[in-house]
Amino acid sequence: MLDRTNCAWSPYVIGLPSVLPVTDRLAVFHDGRPAADVSHMRRDIGLAWLDLPLRPRDAT
Repeated sequence: MLDRTNCAWSPYVIGLPSVLPVTDRLAVFHDGRPAADVSHMRRDIGLAWLDLPLRPRDAT
């Protein structure tokens, strides 16, 4: 999950979450806005890659 603690470029608005498998990775993308309003203009797109298969972190 993304929020203001781990997504500094968009501390107020994170939307349009989507995932797409690409060969052995998972593309995770979303839009965001650095302002404290919910305007649908001037949004940026964030992209992250996760290696597949996904594995949970150790609970230690």
